[in-house]
Amino acid sequence: MNYDITFCSKKKCKNLKCERNQNNIPEIEYKARYIWISDFKECEYWEDKQ
Repeated sequence: MNYDITFCSKKKCKNLKCERNQNNIPEIEYKARYIWISDFKECEYWEDKQ
């Protein structure tokens, strides 16, 4: 897995096949590295809760 990408800020996304889903990052890597996150509002799985 490449950790040089920006991951989606939606932690409870149901699209587990997405390479930007934070659930696909091993927990040890998540804790050991700083990852970039962003809102991907153009994604069909994105839900804006404002």
